[in-house]
Order: sequence, then structure tokens, then C-alpha cells
Amino acid sequence: MKIKLVTGDTPLIPISITDPATGLAIDLTASSILLKVRKLGGTLKASVPCSLLPGLVLKDDSINYAPPYDVAGKGGRCLAECDATVFDAAGEYEAEVEVTTGPVIITTFKIHKFTVREDL
Repeated sequence: MKIKLVTGDTPLIPISITDPATGLAIDLTASSILLKVRKLGGTLKASVPCSLLPGLVLKDDSINYAPPYDVAGKGGRCLAECDATVFDAAGEYEAEVEVTTGPVIITTFKIHKFTVREDL
């Protein structure tokens, strides 16, 4: 699914990270997370830091806030807060999520897609 934006938008992008082998949420409490964005075919444009969110996303897209998921990051949820410079030109963009825990860096395989149009 593509996210549709207008140049200069400052979207809040919720992200849920799960282990592809098990489908279980990855505990992010001791991690730093970046949403790495580039214009399609281009080089890295922005690395947006993500803040941790409480809750666990369930199969029906509802969110479970019961313990232990009442702790931010425990259920694999985070939020990328993009500023106006990230999507400042019309075009197609893509992003990936990078999780760093200690010396270990894991990049999620899923590519997030964005279409940005000019502002009126």
C-alpha cells in the first residue's frame, strides 16, 4: 500500500515490527530505530528517528495495551515523525526501517512506498 502525501507534509508514521519467521513482535525497548527514506532511484534523503509506542498490533489491526505491552516498544511498535524536509518535492519515495540493538543492526525487508504530489 502506498501512502499518499503532499509536498511539505509532516506525517506521523506508525510502524509495527515483527519477526518474519514467527510473526511475533520484536521487543524494541533497548533499540534505536530509523526510517531511512530516499526518492525512488536516488540516494538516502533522510534518516528519521522513531520513538517507541506502547501496545501490540493484533491480527484485526486493533491494539492490545495489556501488560507487558503497556511498556513502550515491548510490542514492536514505534512512530516515525517526519519533518517538512523529508517529503519536500513531488515524486515517488521509498523507505526501510533499521533497528539497532547494541552492536547489531537489522534492516527490515519490507519497503514502504510513498507518492508525493505538489501542494496547491
